[in-house]
Amino acid sequence: MARSEGASSLKDHFIIPGFGRVGTGVALTLRDTGFPFVVVDPNPDAVARAAQAGYLYLEADAAHDEVLLEAGIERACGLIACADSDGNNIYVTLTARSLSPNLFIVARAAYADVEPKLYKAGASRVVSPYVMAGRHMAALAARPLVADYLNFLFDGWQIDAQIREVAVDERSPLARKPVRELPNTALAGAFVLALDRNGERIQQVGPDVVVQPGDRLLVVGSGAQLQKLATIS
Repeated sequence: MARSEGASSLKDHFIIPGFGRVGTGVALTLRDTGFPFVVVDPNPDAVARAAQAGYLYLEADAAHDEVLLEAGIERACGLIACADSDGNNIYVTLTARSLSPNLFIVARAAYADVEPKLYKAGASRVVSPYVMAGRHMAALAARPLVADYLNFLFDGWQIDAQIREVAVDERSPLARKPVRELPNTALAGAFVLALDRNGERIQQVGPDVVVQPGDRLLVVGSGAQLQKLATIS
């Protein structure tokens, strides 16, 4: 199994099985937002591209237990299955879920009928790039100002604003504090948009809501604010 130095020692990272067009975009976004990751692909040409970009990699098939264990799935914070083959993504998702019951898994689906199969295999979220592209193109045509603003917000470059999900554990400086105190303290100026608690989404987070361990916050702020938050949360 060919690997880059350091690939087997990652922690709190993402695993990217599949380094085609979608995987390349995923890796670029994770790199730009400062998240560690490792690319896993059996194709030597794909691995060569990953190596040329300076990414950590494993030249292997992520559908096998030993490969995901080598990629540090027991220490990973997420897996993004984005191979060009729906069948491969199903097998990778099944394998990953069997090895890590609580891992957050995002899987790519080329066809709509594959989506329920990926959820049954254990995916936390399923994304169809073609469906998303179609919706985005329609939104650009029908509501161009709204679509442009959302592009700015999610890309984070033009207006220096980004959205990030933050997991809160027992040791987090966010835990057991009311939301009103967070922007000027632990969030470094960023703001809470929404909160997930026990599988339920709280869309309107009032200032008196107390953040609890196990919560997941949806936070908006500048790149510098969120980068600082990533070092303390």
